[in-house]
Amino acid sequence: MLQEAMEVFRQMLQEKGDRLVLDKYVPKDGTYRIIKLTEDSYKIEKTLDIRYDRKNDEIIGKTDSIYDQVCYMDYYSKLLEMNKPIDAKKIIHSNNYLSLWMKKDSIKEQKLTEEILDSYYETLKNPEIKYAKKTKAKVLYEATEEELGKPNIQLIEKIRKYVADKDIWEDLNFDQKDYIKIFFVLDNWKETQALYQCEGSRYLYPNIFNNNDFNEVESGNILGLPNDNMGMNAKKPYLANKTRKVAVPYLLDKNEAILQAKLFDYLMGFASKGKVNIYINSDYLWFRGYSNTEEPQGMRNGYFLRLKKGKEVEIHQGDIISDYNTKLSPPFCLKNGIGIPDKTLEKYDIQYNTFYDKLWKMKGVIDQTFFENKLSNNFFTEAKDIPITDGVLKRTLLESRDRLFAWFYKGCDENIAAFLDKISIDLIINSIGNGRVFLAQRQFNLRWSLIDYFNKDRGMELKMENVRKQLREKMDLKDEWEFMSGEEFGYAAGQMVSYLISRSKANNKPSSLVNPYLNAKNHEVVRKRLLQLYKKYNYDISHYPDNRAEQIFTHIMSYIPKENEVLNKEMIAAGFTASSLIYVKKNQEGGEKL
Repeated sequence: MLQEAMEVFRQMLQEKGDRLVLDKYVPKDGTYRIIKLTEDSYKIEKTLDIRYDRKNDEIIGKTDSIYDQVCYMDYYSKLLEMNKPIDAKKIIHSNNYLSLWMKKDSIKEQKLTEEILDSYYETLKNPEIKYAKKTKAKVLYEATEEELGKPNIQLIEKIRKYVADKDIWEDLNFDQKDYIKIFFVLDNWKETQALYQCEGSRYLYPNIFNNNDFNEVESGNILGLPNDNMGMNAKKPYLANKTRKVAVPYLLDKNEAILQAKLFDYLMGFASKGKVNIYINSDYLWFRGYSNTEEPQGMRNGYFLRLKKGKEVEIHQGDIISDYNTKLSPPFCLKNGIGIPDKTLEKYDIQYNTFYDKLWKMKGVIDQTFFENKLSNNFFTEAKDIPITDGVLKRTLLESRDRLFAWFYKGCDENIAAFLDKISIDLIINSIGNGRVFLAQRQFNLRWSLIDYFNKDRGMELKMENVRKQLREKMDLKDEWEFMSGEEFGYAAGQMVSYLISRSKANNKPSSLVNPYLNAKNHEVVRKRLLQLYKKYNYDISHYPDNRAEQIFTHIMSYIPKENEVLNKEMIAAGFTASSLIYVKKNQEGGEKL
């Protein structure tokens, strides 16, 4: 997938040049000072604080007229990584003599010494010293110097003397834990640009590969292991493929390695702003980045990359996007199949019979109702860092997030209906066990709406409506009647458990009392446990022929399941959470949940 992304990026770079990368570039938080050099003087021209405000997704300082120039100089002055510094002490973090970077506490704590400064500029005057002891690195630098020429010794000495003699930190505050970056510029900006690019390249070319010890020469070209998302460590021999003649994963020539490095710089611009879901369109040549809470737009076919920002940008996933459509056709309708009373819906401002025509809206409903808004921000969070104390909810989230991410972000909906069927009933039973009946009711509504959406032949809403209607009508019959299905038996059993618990005089009536019925193996176990509950609370049940509770109880106890009939625990849970039909007056809709 990286190669496909590189090909798209190559064409974009050919069209727009390095401006493509620079427009996405986000400098690190800190204070940026520009010092102008002339023939015989120096001048602090500008001091600018730059911060990325993640909350508002904006760069403080970006509106300043000099911001684009700062980005240019910053980009060409950065180290590839801290293991490849110019300053061996790693106090100075810049790569050329035109810039001087460090953490502010290095100044405050006086870590930056004259010795470190002298060594820094001496290395930049004579770069061959840095590479002299490593033959393969030396070859790369010699080729670099042949292309770029030798460093400007006179200018280096001029800057070095100024840094030593002048107070370049004048009027700066070093209390913050971020960067201070000094940039030297010439009178002419074009000359300054060329000089920064040249000296940035002088550092980049010999250091572009992960480790020059792996370099190979083929047809006169030097091939090496690229540095991005790659590690080959002598202390970790298992990283090498010992069964191959060349043990490293792959080799690139210098130009390809530089292209890949620019691609990762480009991706870092997205990741720095939290845009970690990258969509790549190879037909129209664009990259688009979205955060976990932003809906992807305009992507049908192409490539997907999932990023993580660490010390470098890391690619954690790559996939092909095929026929990804964020519009739902037909729209999804969320219905009130469990029958939550209208007065309750009004109290909580919950809308049913609402149509959603976007996959992203369905994602929001699933996250809110099944996962209590814990899913969207925890797709890739380490399990130990997920702020969920409910064990079942956390386990279900961990089991579900990969499948749901693939559906919401990449359009991979294979077997998603069966998967949602499974996890939703687990979550509903867990909600009931935790005493959260209202949440379980809403989860039932979403579950059945999803089943109806993906399986047009299931008709869950109509089935539940018929079961409830038939049971209510039978309760008032004076003639003999019987349950017509296992669904009706299960629903009635749930209603009866709810009713008997409501007769308890205890102040605390935990919904977990229904758990023995949800965990029952068969119909016989349900009847035995229900009989025990009936004996416990029948002192508060009036005995008369039209008593609905006794009517239901009698028919539950006499029900004979069909051969091989499986106990329908879902309907027990549904009957338990639904409003009580036993308390409904004749010719009155609805009921109450006690």
